[in-house]
Amino acid sequence: MKRIICAALATAAVVGALAGSAADAATDDGAAPSAAADFTVSTLHFKVRVGPDGANECDIVGDVYRPAGTTSEAPAPAVLTTNGFMGSKDSNKPFAEFLAARGYVVLSYSGLGFGGSTCRISLDDPAWDGAAASQLVSFLGGAAGIGFADKAHAEPARAIDYVVRDETARDGTKYPNDVRVGMVGASYGGAVQLAAASVDHRIDAIVPIATWNDLAQVLTPNHADSDGPTTPRPAGPVKSVTSLGLLASSVLTGISNAADDPFRVTGCPNLPTAICAGMVSALATGSVDATTKSRLSRISPVGYLSRVDAPTLLMQGQDDILFNLSQAQANYDMLRSTGAPVSMIWFSGGHSGPPSPDDYSLDHPSMDQYPIARMANWFDHYLKDSDLEPAPSFAYYRPWVDSRSSRAHYASPVGTSSVTYRLSGSQRLVSGTTAARRGAQSLLAGLGLPTSAGPVDLITDATGVQPDITLPGTAAQWSSDPLATAMDVVGSPRLSVKVQHIGLNLPPTSVQTALFVKLWDVDTAGRRSLVRRMVAPAMVIDPGKTLRVTMPAIVYRFAKGHRVQLEVTGGDANFRGPLNPSLVTIASDDDQVLKLPTPAAASLPGKS
Repeated sequence: MKRIICAALATAAVVGALAGSAADAATDDGAAPSAAADFTVSTLHFKVRVGPDGANECDIVGDVYRPAGTTSEAPAPAVLTTNGFMGSKDSNKPFAEFLAARGYVVLSYSGLGFGGSTCRISLDDPAWDGAAASQLVSFLGGAAGIGFADKAHAEPARAIDYVVRDETARDGTKYPNDVRVGMVGASYGGAVQLAAASVDHRIDAIVPIATWNDLAQVLTPNHADSDGPTTPRPAGPVKSVTSLGLLASSVLTGISNAADDPFRVTGCPNLPTAICAGMVSALATGSVDATTKSRLSRISPVGYLSRVDAPTLLMQGQDDILFNLSQAQANYDMLRSTGAPVSMIWFSGGHSGPPSPDDYSLDHPSMDQYPIARMANWFDHYLKDSDLEPAPSFAYYRPWVDSRSSRAHYASPVGTSSVTYRLSGSQRLVSGTTAARRGAQSLLAGLGLPTSAGPVDLITDATGVQPDITLPGTAAQWSSDPLATAMDVVGSPRLSVKVQHIGLNLPPTSVQTALFVKLWDVDTAGRRSLVRRMVAPAMVIDPGKTLRVTMPAIVYRFAKGHRVQLEVTGGDANFRGPLNPSLVTIASDDDQVLKLPTPAAASLPGKS
């Protein structure tokens, strides 16, 4: 999985080069044999029509992996896979070879706007990337007029007749060119699976890895709970490092392909113009307009998951400050509500750090690696009708387990509980029967500038860039006593506090201030580290009312003797907030609480 994650890392890179390029075209007759001779690989071009009413024609380049011995009399199921942001069809090559060696026909392709494929990046809009993937399914089903041996689409490719056909789709409907097919990919290549499954019921199983639920929440996060299902949650401060990286890398990709596809650099280069303009404005003002927020959500899974019925195995990285665990949790909850078969794994690594060497590597995928085995078994169950159960419904990676066995690191919670801390006026977090002292802390917020600096978005620990700076008067802190025993936290910490603020330039009723909630681990020497490098921005809309914040989900062990520290700051280096200066006061008493979810018990996942 390393190559998939590495391709996805470029999402927030301010500079970079387009990874990979289209290989020379080849017909089925000229297919190149693999090193192991278990399959052949053919590079083809695909003519797809996408966008509103299919008015836009694009060329997609991809490689077809055909296992040895597959024929019309002995067909095999298929898997589609595509790249992360800034990647190409070659990004997923090791995993494509792994699946082909297991008897799957694999079509690994460069997504629209990447790796030799034309047209703009659409941010995995179902009408664009979803429609493109659907036409590739039709190609695998033998449809003519889609596959070609050349970029000019002059030489038709031989029709495929060696993929297993389905009489009906999962919804009981007979569709043309219906085949047994799944999808897998990470980050940008993860959301496209959900987009494709929302427009094509022929897709039989998907495995989205390290992807998102709502781009509006990713780029302008607000972790303050809304007052109810009918009350829209306003956008939060702009995640500036990530947004700048998205815009810059998209432009670079468009420029690098301008000679072959000049349309991509018109208007806002290589991105949907309206969204691009909205994000540029948001970076300047510190807040995104309602129209841009709505557009981002509409093209995200949150806008269409109700139409997805394909069995879905969600896999999300525990070291990921781009698409955190809560993005997968939101997808999981939405799919469960529709009745779609769904399971979820929280694995080591992610966009913000490499996987543990005890967990997996896509460079050398193996059934001994728990995440790889779960993906393989998921496809075997739904594409090959194996009897192996795709359980458990949820498993998480425990980095504190001392074992070289990937499976031994994973557990499933059996019941849940929580540890409750109360905010005390003595800047303490107290628990148990200890009463909290009344008091308050005040901080300056709403300056629109970074008043605190911690780990930089997407910069891993290996760089050594781990600042811990907070300007005086811009933060409030509460710390626990040293822990008597280690404490495991699995899930989303929740904070409930009463916040009052006095606007310095505006009436209090019109002030909207961004606060930044952080959880720190303070060791026995007093050194502190930001837990999973997570920051939870929360918009204070109604001063005087209780502010409820659901922080991003984490898997973390606080060691014995360490302290839990809660910090609320008025700014953060990774965000551009609105300019609404205000003095914020946070109460401390028994009603102000921090709840940390802890597994009551854990069991090892079922044998895979």
